[in-house]
Amino acid sequence: MPTVLRIAGFQVLIYTRDHFPPHVHIKQGDGVFVVYLNGEKGREPGVLWVREAHGLNRQTQRRALQIVTENLTLLLEQWSEIHGE
Repeated sequence: MPTVLRIAGFQVLIYTRDHFPPHVHIKQGDGVFVVYLNGEKGREPGVLWVREAHGLNRQTQRRALQIVTENLTLLLEQWSEIHGE
C-alpha cells in the first residue's frame, strides 16, 4: 500500500491490487477516510464521493476532502501508475 502523499498530518494511500473505481484511503491517527475519485460508480470524472469515514470529526473530514480535491490529478495519475490503467 504505497503512500502517495503526506500533507498536513494526513497520509494518502493507494492500495495495490485494489478494486475499481479509483479511490484513496486517507489516514490521520486512528481515523480513516475513503474517497472515490470518479464518483460512486467510477464514471463521473472529477466527482468525488466519500465511501466511508471513521474516527475523524467533520472538520477533519472536510480538510481531507480538500486535500484530495487539490491533488486530484496527481492522485488519478498515481492510481493509473499503480494499477496499470
